[in-house]
Amino acid sequence: MDCLIIGYNEKKLKHVKSIIKLIEALKLPQLFKTFPINSELYMLYKAIYYSWIRYKNEPLSIDNIVEEYYLGNGPMKKKSNAIFSPTIAYLGTYLNRRGFTFDYVNSFNEEKEELSEKLKNEDLLTVAISTTFYQQVEPIKEIVDFIKKYNRKVKIIAGGPYILNQVQGLPRRSLKRFLNTINADFYVVNIQGETALTEILRAIKGNLPYDQIKNIIYKDHNQYKRNEFEPEKNKIEENTIDWSLFSSSITPLQIVRTCVSCQFSCAFCDFHKIGGKYQAMSVEAVEKELDMIYNTGRVKYLLFTDDTFNFPVKRFKEILKLMIRKKYNFKWYSFLRCQFLDSETMELMKESNCDGVLLGTESGSQKILDNMNKEATVEGYIKGLDLLNKYNIYNCASFIIGFPGETEETARETIDFIEKYRPNFYRMSTWVCLPASPIYKQKDKYKIKGEGHVWSHATMDAKTAARIIDDAIMNIKNSFYAPIFDFDSLAYYNWGMNQDQVADMQIAFDAGVKEKLRDPGKRSVSIEIYNKLKQAAMSQSIQ
Repeated sequence: MDCLIIGYNEKKLKHVKSIIKLIEALKLPQLFKTFPINSELYMLYKAIYYSWIRYKNEPLSIDNIVEEYYLGNGPMKKKSNAIFSPTIAYLGTYLNRRGFTFDYVNSFNEEKEELSEKLKNEDLLTVAISTTFYQQVEPIKEIVDFIKKYNRKVKIIAGGPYILNQVQGLPRRSLKRFLNTINADFYVVNIQGETALTEILRAIKGNLPYDQIKNIIYKDHNQYKRNEFEPEKNKIEENTIDWSLFSSSITPLQIVRTCVSCQFSCAFCDFHKIGGKYQAMSVEAVEKELDMIYNTGRVKYLLFTDDTFNFPVKRFKEILKLMIRKKYNFKWYSFLRCQFLDSETMELMKESNCDGVLLGTESGSQKILDNMNKEATVEGYIKGLDLLNKYNIYNCASFIIGFPGETEETARETIDFIEKYRPNFYRMSTWVCLPASPIYKQKDKYKIKGEGHVWSHATMDAKTAARIIDDAIMNIKNSFYAPIFDFDSLAYYNWGMNQDQVADMQIAFDAGVKEKLRDPGKRSVSIEIYNKLKQAAMSQSIQ
């Protein structure tokens, strides 16, 4: 087997529960609040604080509720709800078309037993690890350590956005330490990297030197050598996924990508930079992929993972008309910008079975939207939300508190916006300071200090932003908080849940988070709220 591709190593509450309990037993949150400077440990704790409640003094997430009361001890208990990885689908297709054999493990966490058997018993040449969704080194290192435990001969290849960001951003000595920490054999340093992967495979199989392979760092006698960098020019139109290769693994909810990168340049985001030049599939290529997915007979829901699915508007409408004409009958979800919505678009969305959308709203303050370079207006957001609510399409709006220029007043505008214009659900998080993002180039102007979750600037710091979020979640009544950690509403559809059932759990969970915030020392959520969560999970449960 030329390449074994390993899927996402997702961290859940059960993996950090002991750390949370230790932090709270030592009363560290109260201590950190009094520190005159920000604390990384405290801010990481706060980043996931709103994603669990307590029951009998045990941290409890929506995921825990689902596992306990929806799956119970019946035949569904051992079934994974992990969505089949589009990264595996893309890389597997790419390798297959170039004559390489591949295998895969979709979920590192849920398929460790299968992975260990493959590592012990299959004749593997390489293992590939994509780092698309990682923000820290630990999950990658955990995968590498696991591989070496069962197979010390196989060559390990790590690549993707996280690797690229670290290689570009770290000084030489720190980079060497980073590479040694992961301890892979090859690192692909390119936002695409498919060509480099195939060249590595070709070199290993042919016993050829590695020094001419562009965009890689490789281990040579315990030293790392870095080759020339050159942007890859893979065309999404020429590399559509062959879904027939994965027909036995496709899940009821499947992720689809119709473009690469993003056409916008939001000041808080580095995606448009690391994603490379924007590319979009033709409508004909989208039709080809959707036909293959439909013909598997396994898919009921689609998530279009494009950063902004509804822009350009003309192309979006053409795809909606295609879905209506082909009568696929998928229910679908996407990320979109609600300022581009109009009545005609809403009619097409409804007729094509749009079931819900995720909105990158970010702020309810025009001043902060301008600082973010969102190319949006509050008035446009109001119009879009009104249309979504009028057409009864579920929506979840995401907001950032603490972006440079943010004050207590602008944060209040965001909170008032949520209350008045009522997205069904909302997510709210503190700004994350990314050195690769455009706003960081203005760090002197805004007096930005620190990075990641630990920062300050001229008008706010991370702790103040966290306190504002506490107050917001406690007091917002007309919209409900959606957890960021250990909760994936769409993945529950793989287990047979429906939208109303998941929404009922979110509403009950919102009440539990409010209860926790009002009384941080309380050791257990009220029995009324716990029973509502339990009942929501049990309704229509598969026995």
